[in-house]
Amino acid sequence: MSVVPDSRSEWFCALTMLTPSIVALVVFSNKRFEFDNVYEYVVFVQCFVHAPFSITLHLKRAFGDHCYRDGGLIIRRLDYTFIHVVSSLLCFGLSHSVLYGTLGTLLNVYCVYKIWTFDGLFQTPPIHNVGTCVFVYLFGLVINERPCAFVYSCVVAIMFYLCILFDNYALMHLLCGVLQYVLMTQRV
Repeated sequence: MSVVPDSRSEWFCALTMLTPSIVALVVFSNKRFEFDNVYEYVVFVQCFVHAPFSITLHLKRAFGDHCYRDGGLIIRRLDYTFIHVVSSLLCFGLSHSVLYGTLGTLLNVYCVYKIWTFDGLFQTPPIHNVGTCVFVYLFGLVINERPCAFVYSCVVAIMFYLCILFDNYALMHLLCGVLQYVLMTQRV
């Protein structure tokens, strides 16, 4: 593409990607969250899994690389891939169901396959695939009988989508912190 990424915006995107991890650590350190089982641990740890890849992508873009070729493309694909890895983790963690988590993982594996086999010139964010996977992992809250958390999370997810439409990834990253808080504290 001919448009150079705005370096200040990309630096801010990299910085705001730390929000979910900071929220998770604050909630945990304030004893508002205890690991009653492995599923809750997965909800806590998932935000740390994706952050390095997203931060790396935004920093690379801050230095003027569009990340459409060579090493930059690999970083872009790793960012997209780990969104799906986290989606798989959240399918397990939010549903408390191995069966549901496995089904969600199969969907995410298919999406990752599509990311790595794409051979077009410009690989854009797979918004529709990610949106589908987000809904699937959020639906795990319904399976786990947490309807209020599901509704709150869906409102945040709609706000994510609006951020993407208006190309405001920094705000979306901040909203990921809100979502992390809801997922870790909303028990009903």
